[in-house]
Amino acid sequence: MPKHTFANLFAQLSLPVIACLNTGDYPVAYANARAGLLFAPTQTTMQRQSPGLALAQLVHFMNKTEAATFYSILKSGGSIDDFPCHVRSFEGESLPVRISASTLSMKTENDHLLLFLAPSAQSNRHRTLDERVSDIMNAVFAVGSTGEAIQLTLDLAGQITGVSRVYVVEEVNVTTTRNTYEWCAEGVQPAIQDLQNLDKADYPYDHIIASGMFIADDVDALPDGEREILQAQGIRSLAIIPIFDYRRALGYVGFDDCNNKRMWSGEEVQFLKSMAVLLASLIKRRDHEQSVQGSLNALQTIFDGLEDVIYVNTLDDYRLVFVNRSAAEAMGTTPDALIGEKCYRAFRPNSNGPCPFCPIPKIRMHKGETRSEMYVWETYHPTTDKTYLAKDNIVKWVDGRYVHMETATDISTRKVYEEKLRYYASTDVMTGVDNREWGTTTLTNNLTRDAEGCLCFVDLDGLKKANDSFGHNAGDQMLAKTVTYLKRTLGSGDYICRWGGDEFLLWLACGLQDAQHRMESLQEALNVYNATSEHPFDLAFSYGIVFRPAGDTRSLDKLVMLADQKMYTHKIGKRGLRRRSSD
Repeated sequence: MPKHTFANLFAQLSLPVIACLNTGDYPVAYANARAGLLFAPTQTTMQRQSPGLALAQLVHFMNKTEAATFYSILKSGGSIDDFPCHVRSFEGESLPVRISASTLSMKTENDHLLLFLAPSAQSNRHRTLDERVSDIMNAVFAVGSTGEAIQLTLDLAGQITGVSRVYVVEEVNVTTTRNTYEWCAEGVQPAIQDLQNLDKADYPYDHIIASGMFIADDVDALPDGEREILQAQGIRSLAIIPIFDYRRALGYVGFDDCNNKRMWSGEEVQFLKSMAVLLASLIKRRDHEQSVQGSLNALQTIFDGLEDVIYVNTLDDYRLVFVNRSAAEAMGTTPDALIGEKCYRAFRPNSNGPCPFCPIPKIRMHKGETRSEMYVWETYHPTTDKTYLAKDNIVKWVDGRYVHMETATDISTRKVYEEKLRYYASTDVMTGVDNREWGTTTLTNNLTRDAEGCLCFVDLDGLKKANDSFGHNAGDQMLAKTVTYLKRTLGSGDYICRWGGDEFLLWLACGLQDAQHRMESLQEALNVYNATSEHPFDLAFSYGIVFRPAGDTRSLDKLVMLADQKMYTHKIGKRGLRRRSSD
């Protein structure tokens, strides 16, 4: 929770309040003015406090045993209720206090520990009310819903003060107010249903706001008009405290006593003011949550209509704060089921930590901007078996936080189409190996990487004769069958492409002697095939091999020319061909 939020909640409370991170030595995140008066009474002193000041550096126990007991309970249980002890003030005096502490858990931020210190040296009544404020604060922050927290505040405040009814009246517009929350003691009839859409002109609303409070120890003593209205509701005494957001009036909180006339003490009035401050903070938080939820609902409606996968996660702990329908359906679930989950677990269930290819560290955001540069990349998702074009950036979210947002478009069909285009652009359809254009690029890259190996130029023997004598289907079969055997001789790091009509280039990642042996073994395998084949032609080839050592600067064209010459020498030197003469 940001410091300004703590300030909204606790700045005006008379109770000393300290908020610190619930980790390590409890670094102090916030201390209200009352706590400052006890431990650092000047603004200059507070400014000198270094960020992350440990709790023990701000709150000094007078007794080491008390300190040890306090931190032991805190670490083991995570909370403390009404712990009596003595702390040292800024002037070095021993102050008897009672400390209550509770953990404030946040879904998207680090947990905080809230400490409330009730001075014990004052009157029993004042001490009790201060402790009660602490009780209420602890109880309120244990409630998840802000509306429930407001209702709980009224419930506890009503029980503590012993009144008959506690209620909140809020401004609807410049002319109208409305009773929004109410607590009633046992046996007291609710009035909330009768206090909707109240015209400000029908009761002294402006006077209540302008005066800072409206207190009547005895309703019977009020002027005509005001007295009759309150008596009709069975009210004998009341106290009304305005609720402000700084100088803007939000409404007021009222405390009605229907049983007794009562003298409202200064301590009680201070307690009621603390409740008004707390309610102001809760109402502001409720309004902010409703505004954020309204924005989220609008975004959900818009983004759920898109086929793109869209999700938003926090930057610190990767928790999802928004997921659209397409993203949830891709994982076989609903958006609500994924909210609060860590993104890497939600989308890659077997992950134990952030994905190694997470784009967040690669996103650049310039100072003063509310939106980063777009990071665009392609990613394959194994669960959906789809390829996505992902666009990632950091944006300021509807609740004011900076978050990571990804929009991913399914490009699987496009990738298949691109693969087909690449295949037709790079592949010789007749034989299934790369064509000359793609082979030139691949072999040139090999040379650029300074690969060591042999370039082998292969020319099929008798292809023209097979085409002329038996038709082009026979020639096609001759090509396809020979390539099948050529592929069998390839190992790791080897490569083949069709260079021309009956010409092929092989890159063999081995030495000259090994390459020569492999080509001879290949021809022997073809001879075995020819002996049993029913085709009217034999499979044979001529070849030339050029060794290319590492560091060789000869170009591909030069190597091909030399290998071609060696192939030609091999071809004209062959004798004893079965069923046909040499080309």
